[in-house]
Amino acid sequence: MDRYRFFIWMAMIGILQCFFILSSALASNRIITDAAGRQVEIPPTIEYVICSGPGALRLLTYLAGQDKIVAVDDLETQRPQFDARPYALANPQFRDYPIFGEFRGHDHPERILTLDPLPQVIFKTYSSMGHDPVELKNQLEILKLICRIVKEHVVCAVMTLHDLSTALRFADKCLFLKDGSIHAVVSPQKVSAEIINQVYGITADIHYYNGYPIVIPN
Repeated sequence: MDRYRFFIWMAMIGILQCFFILSSALASNRIITDAAGRQVEIPPTIEYVICSGPGALRLLTYLAGQDKIVAVDDLETQRPQFDARPYALANPQFRDYPIFGEFRGHDHPERILTLDPLPQVIFKTYSSMGHDPVELKNQLEILKLICRIVKEHVVCAVMTLHDLSTALRFADKCLFLKDGSIHAVVSPQKVSAEIINQVYGITADIHYYNGYPIVIPN
């Protein structure tokens, strides 16, 4: 009888060990393949996300995942003329969320890094939108053309740029806004990590490549 009890106890211990191993495996991170074919590691439980690109937030809302959103693009808060959308009408709270970028996938990495909590996963549709190589080339050509017109015709051009590295490359003066007021007006050479921290709330390093400053958030 004692022998049978011994085997029963050993079997129970084995079952418990298998249970703990299974629980540990279930709690570990998961590996998925994204739309670009890359192997990406994600947490076992996703609590915080953002949706970038046309239809991304709408699709997640239709999947009843809107409670995991921590920020939205500017369409949800700054363009009320587009509010005749069922998912937006059903979720007016989106208007009060922090903004991480502009409509149609023009994300601002600096703003994403300042989100609290940080998103664990970014759902992206039309991943090349806002970062298409041809679009970027055209942007640089337009900025070069503007600089040439300014010099040849001795005029002033005022531009709004959200890419700090691009702004520092082409601007003669940089005007930083904070809370609706002018925070600093300096030349690109005078832009410091301190100013970036005061305006964006992030730490960053400024390096130079081929004579041009590049802002790298930490």
